[in-house]
Amino acid sequence: ITDGGLPAANETYTDFTLAETTPFYQYFKLEITQIKDGNILQISEIALKDYTLCEHQWEATGETFAPTCTEGGYYVEYCPLCQETRNVPNGTPANGHSYENGFCTVCDVYMPAEDTDEDSYYEIGNAGQLYWFAQQVNGGNTGINAVLTDDITVNTGDVANCGGVKADGWIDWTPIGNSSNKYTGTFDGQGYTVSGLYFNDSDTSYVGLFGYNSGTVKNVGVVDSYINGYENVGGVCGRNHSGTITNCYNTATVSGFDGVGAVCGRNYSGTITNCYNTGAISCSLVVGGVCGYNNKGI
Repeated sequence: ITDGGLPAANETYTDFTLAETTPFYQYFKLEITQIKDGNILQISEIALKDYTLCEHQWEATGETFAPTCTEGGYYVEYCPLCQETRNVPNGTPANGHSYENGFCTVCDVYMPAEDTDEDSYYEIGNAGQLYWFAQQVNGGNTGINAVLTDDITVNTGDVANCGGVKADGWIDWTPIGNSSNKYTGTFDGQGYTVSGLYFNDSDTSYVGLFGYNSGTVKNVGVVDSYINGYENVGGVCGRNHSGTITNCYNTATVSGFDGVGAVCGRNYSGTITNCYNTGAISCSLVVGGVCGYNNKGI
């Protein structure tokens, strides 16, 4: 049969790649069998077709994806000739993030803090922006500066007196800075407070509003919070290493195994001035009202 081709029922297609750097080709095989004296008549044809410039024959796969906060919805199409797929917008626009207290209610994203005055200080006015700031520092951007523009409430309820029991809906706090990413910028609370912090992991060290500070933390109060860790645990800062903490206070419940202080757990070659505590503190070994362990610090 020439020109007109063969009936589809009698065709078999096998796709393969000759090499990683070559285009796709298709192989056609026609086999006709005749039962006569046990003989088999086979007719074969090989056709190599370059699909680099394939005239796609798109078919819907049935896969559809709803819009997200940042991407519109789409469905997937497939070309049976070259196996390529494509995403086809279905006209549904992206929804955009829906923030509540700085947390997106649809996806796991924090509202970014902004440097609105272009003075190199990020302005933090809600809990989500505080979490975003911690995410930036702990991701390696350790020298960024920030100011609070309002009192920040993370979790509501009597967090300080929860006894370590996490209420429904509460979210865990991740301290700003750690032993791998020490905070080196300036954080100015401007007299505002951070409340409702909940951290309860007796195996983790460097715990507080700040986990590890080598910069400046000032003018902020940590209130109505529950902070429990292992070593270097404080309401404002877990470990202050050659950094400065000034004009800060704590009314949160703070506990740990060793090196626990209401304002700062361990101060090494750093400076702590004009700070106070009225919160409850407990510790198995070294503990202090303002600073648990002071080594070469002021």
